[in-house]
Amino acid sequence: MALSTGPYRPQEEGYTLLETLVAMVIFGSVLLPLSGVIAALLIDRGPRQLQNALDEARTELCAYTSADSNTTPAVRMVKGLIVRKEVRRHRASTEITVTISSASDPGRVLLVMHRTFSNPPPSEESLSDASARL
Repeated sequence: MALSTGPYRPQEEGYTLLETLVAMVIFGSVLLPLSGVIAALLIDRGPRQLQNALDEARTELCAYTSADSNTTPAVRMVKGLIVRKEVRRHRASTEITVTISSASDPGRVLLVMHRTFSNPPPSEESLSDASARL
């Protein structure tokens, strides 16, 4: 059995446990905030879209005027949403229905709001004008 006369040299292949832990800490400190940002973008999209839909529906319902007596639905695009407003006039009431859909998926209805107003009774002048026309 021959003994080696040179100094002992450990093989320096691979990484030590300490180097691996340091690399994992650095990788985790970069990956963790990045995953939070990506998750916020993906998860927060739905509630923001619903809030926009609710705001647009409220705006449409509050913007009612007597000029909205047209019974054909008014459709417009706002903030990636399809806003459809229908006004139905009856003898004693007016119904307004606002339907909000996503522009990316028009078949998916996000929100429907409905409001009914009582029509005021006809004034004396409008009654006398109607009888004069007869």
